[in-house]
Order: sequence, then C-alpha cells, then structure tokens
Amino acid sequence: TAKLDQATSKSARLKDEVHGLESELATFTEIQTEMDKFRREIRAELDKARDELEQALGKLRENLGLAGFEASISELGNKFKAAEEQMEVYKEELKTAQADCAATKAAKQQRQQQQQQQQPQLQNDGAHELDINVDDGMVDGLVAMQKVANRAATKAAKQPQQQQQQQQQQPLTLHGPASVGRGWTSPAVTACSSDGLWTAMCYNARNPQKFMDVSNVTVDDRLFSIARGMTINPTGKRVEEHIYVNERTREMIYRIVDASTKKETGDERVMAVLDSPLRVAFFHRHKSNGDRTHWQAPVDTVQTMIQKLIDYASKNH
Repeated sequence: TAKLDQATSKSARLKDEVHGLESELATFTEIQTEMDKFRREIRAELDKARDELEQALGKLRENLGLAGFEASISELGNKFKAAEEQMEVYKEELKTAQADCAATKAAKQQRQQQQQQQQPQLQNDGAHELDINVDDGMVDGLVAMQKVANRAATKAAKQPQQQQQQQQQQPLTLHGPASVGRGWTSPAVTACSSDGLWTAMCYNARNPQKFMDVSNVTVDDRLFSIARGMTINPTGKRVEEHIYVNERTREMIYRIVDASTKKETGDERVMAVLDSPLRVAFFHRHKSNGDRTHWQAPVDTVQTMIQKLIDYASKNH
C-alpha cells in the first residue's frame, strides 16, 4: 500500500510536470509565431527601403550624370597610366635637353678659343670685316661678302673725292649654292618685321601643310617640344620629328625621330631669325656638340618656303 501511494504520488507529480511543460511549449510556440510574423514584417520593410534607396540612387546618378560612373573610373585609371608613361618620356627628353645644352655650350667655348688663337692681325684698312663667324653668326660666305661690300661702299661714300664714283657703282650680285651645304642665309627681308617673321615660323611648326607639300599632319604638345608627324607628298615618306622652340636665340630646331626606336637621331636641322638686317638662316648640325654638317636640302625649296613665310608674316602681322 505504501508503495502504491508513492507511485500514485509520483504519477501525479509527473502529470503536473507534463502539464506545465505543455503549457510552456504552447507559450513558446505562440512566441515563435509572433517572432516569425515580426521577422516577415521587418523583411518586408527592409525590402521596401532597399527598393526606395535604389530608386533614389538611380535618380541621383541620372541627375548628376553618373550613369557611367564605373566606366569613368576605369577610364581615369587608363589615363593615369598613360600619364605616367608620358612622364617617363618627358624625363628622357629633359635629360637629352640638358645634355645637349651642356655639349653645345662647351663646343661654343671651344670654337671661341680656337677663333681667338687663329684670328689674324689685319691692317686697319677695313679688311677685318672679312672675319666671319659662320657657326655663331649663322650666315654664309656669300651673304657676308654682300655685307662687306655694302659697308665698303658706305665708307667710300664718306670720302668726298670718291663720292661720285660710288654713286655710279653697280650693286654687287652674288649667286647662292644649289644646296644648303654647311649653311645658307636668305637675302635681307624687308616685307615684314622680325617679330612677324618669328611668329610665322612658329605657325609653320604646327601647320607645315600651308608652307610645304605635305599632308596627314599630326601635332602633339610635349613638355619641352612639339611632336610632329607628316607625309612628304612627292615621295610618300612618313616623317616623325620633335621641334624645339628657342625664343631667346630665335631658333626652330627640328630633330628626326627614328621610326623603329622612337628616339631622336643625333643630328638636328635649324631655322633661325637673324637681325640687322633681317634674314633667315638654315643649317644642319650635330646636337651633341653643335658642329655643322653638310645638308643636301635644295636652296630652291628653302627659298620657296621662306617666301611663303614672309608672305604670311606681311599679311597677318
């Protein structure tokens, strides 16, 4: 009987515990149901907010022109890479320009020393006028002889006893060479000013088709030079070159670029403005030491281009 009472009592406790567990389970189920409902509502609100945000961002991109924002970032990256590569080219050009400047200065000092050592002691009869510095003065012997003749005529005109003879004297006519050679200088220019002629030369650097028989011209401004490409129409040859503008010396310096290596060759062609009287000089020289070399360019072609430059300068400046 005692054991039965204990079992009955234990059974009653278990029933109570089961009842309590069932009650708790029902409560948990109700809570779970409420939480699931709450999560669904929150998810719906989030989805709605996301849609509204995407719509707002789309309108913002459209209004600010940012539809291709990702593509623009990629394009900027490519441009930055190209700029870095171009900077390396500029660094090489700067090194070349510095080396050329130092070499030219040293060569000029050497020539001046040689001229001082070799200059003859002439009499005071005007013969010293024949001492012509071709490299530094950028004039050739023929034009210099014309200059000497003019000075001699002026000096003779000051002498009363020879004044009549000088008035009857015919002007000296000199004939130039067939090619530029080691240097050629134009006759005196009177149709335009020095500044106008220099401006025309600068214009020619960017617009060679207006002064020469060329086509397919491309021009790109670099840090220290102008990169120019053009096709020579009579031969069909493509020429690439770098042009350096020296405002101080009034020189336009042209350096050919090798098509395979994309580097400048060792020589340069020079077109310079000279004053007193106004002229244009052409010559070819080594860029490392400034020594002149023979240039096969026909003088007739050079004269034609000079005349076009003078005509442009007289009409526009």
